[in-house]
Amino acid sequence: MQDFDKLWNYNNPAETAEKFIAILNNTDTGEDKTYIAQLYTQLARTQSLQGNWDDTYAYLDKAKLLLPDADKVSEVRYLLELGRTYNSSGKKSEAYNVFDKAWELGKSIGADGYTADAGHMLAIASDTPEKTLTWNLKTVEFASQSDQPEAQRWLGSLYNNLGWTYFDDGDPIKALDMFELALVEREKQGNPENIRIAKWCIARIKRELGHIDEALSSQLDLLEEDEKLGNQPMFVYEELAHCYSLQDQPDKAKPYAQKAYDLLSQDDWYIKNEPERLEALQAISK
Repeated sequence: MQDFDKLWNYNNPAETAEKFIAILNNTDTGEDKTYIAQLYTQLARTQSLQGNWDDTYAYLDKAKLLLPDADKVSEVRYLLELGRTYNSSGKKSEAYNVFDKAWELGKSIGADGYTADAGHMLAIASDTPEKTLTWNLKTVEFASQSDQPEAQRWLGSLYNNLGWTYFDDGDPIKALDMFELALVEREKQGNPENIRIAKWCIARIKRELGHIDEALSSQLDLLEEDEKLGNQPMFVYEELAHCYSLQDQPDKAKPYAQKAYDLLSQDDWYIKNEPERLEALQAISK
């Protein structure tokens, strides 16, 4: 049977859903309950990423019906997607409890990759910064000690999340340490987009620490890469605006601030949750 997990494109869940449905339509749903149950969990995820909650729960219900005849990994994956659905729809407490079940079950059956996923989600669903930090550290320890590549591949994301946790807690030095560890892990995995994100995070913290020349140089390198790829890197634009502004080069800062503002102001999430970032860009662009 086709390994549907390799078909995931998290940047295009609708396209991924079409591929999964094509597999489902060409598979005998009466045969391998484990395969079908796990496919349903991933179809649920394609829908939750698009905010299609009715379809998400419909696929989760289909998966749940097959769990008695499927293996325990299927149950862990079901719990992970149920938890993600709760988390994305604002039900943090319910999400946390479901992820905790996934963590315990994953550990008990030696499914380290899914266990690490559960730990990383427990940090996200935690209701206090202290719990978030505890779960990130606990999951880093777990993934580092695992001999399973599926668990170790979570280290890049975990270090990245730890970096932002320390940053939000007002400790940019520790944040920089974590982002540098994240870059090491990203380079091991070789995903160019994740590597660029890790480099951006390091440059962002260097700006915070006052190392403006280093930050600017890194962001200009990233801009060159993105332009070759035909990207419009709004966060790189944003950082270039701030770096040039801090260097008292308004003529260079203004166009990047305008570009960043034009892109970020189209996103409802940023309008609602990051108004101060948009205001700062507007101020630089004037």
